[in-house]
Amino acid sequence: RTDNLRRRVDEIEALIAIFGDENIEVEDSDAYADAVRALDANEEACSTTTTTVFCIKCTVTDDDDDDDRRAKASAQCVISLKLPSGYPEDACLDVVSIMSDDLSRETVATLLADARSRTASTRGNECAFETLTDITEAFKSHMATARATVENQADEEVDEEFHAMIKIDHMNDSKAYLTTLKKWAAALGLGVRVFHKAQSTGVKRIEGVFVALWGSNESIKTFLTRLRTELVDVDARGAKCKERQSTLLCHRSSKTVKVGENAVEMFEGFVVEDPYPDEDALEAQLARLNLLHVGDGSQRFV
Repeated sequence: RTDNLRRRVDEIEALIAIFGDENIEVEDSDAYADAVRALDANEEACSTTTTTVFCIKCTVTDDDDDDDRRAKASAQCVISLKLPSGYPEDACLDVVSIMSDDLSRETVATLLADARSRTASTRGNECAFETLTDITEAFKSHMATARATVENQADEEVDEEFHAMIKIDHMNDSKAYLTTLKKWAAALGLGVRVFHKAQSTGVKRIEGVFVALWGSNESIKTFLTRLRTELVDVDARGAKCKERQSTLLCHRSSKTVKVGENAVEMFEGFVVEDPYPDEDALEAQLARLNLLHVGDGSQRFV
């Protein structure tokens, strides 16, 4: 049985050399040290050490190098193995547990069952290294898939476009007001369409204004904030003022489509549409952008 002990000790020493002593922990370190001393001294009377059961814990992470560690927070997995006194000649390696806060219970149970299934047929052969390697690779694979899923979701959120519709009662100095909105839109990368009632020639004031926005959610939020907080128009006395009579009719993802309606198609640039003479003409303009119905339920823009 001394040969069996030697094989167990040699395998543990190899694991420490491969995975690093910072990642391999022998639970009963005193018993392990006694076994190493007895074997090194070629003691024949090893009755107290040949039957020693060694339990080790191996800590692995899902990063491969220092750059990975700096780039992301490492996920961790702790694998516990038992090397029985008869291992490897007469007993199989025992995979005691796999623990990780980064894996679901179902995934851990699957990894554990797979590892135990493989070690059950390895009697007579050392298999701790292969077992730890297989679990480590499976762990990294699961974490890579999980990270990719999160990254893809984040990319989708970043790439997702939104649209909004704002109703503005009037613009006293429409030229200056629209110039300001155009500058905001250009800086924020927004597509804008402006609709308003027909007015008499030479009159600065326009009424019944609808402003449609297309772009990223954050850009639209910024635009809406500026509309409420910055000076955009002039009052009846000609003094600069903020917008106090606007209503946000909708602000939603471009993926949100009402039943019976078509999706709002992307539009770019800043365009002031031809003035509409009546409600029917406005409906026709909004319908071309699939923005005719922008309220809740069946409520329309009016």
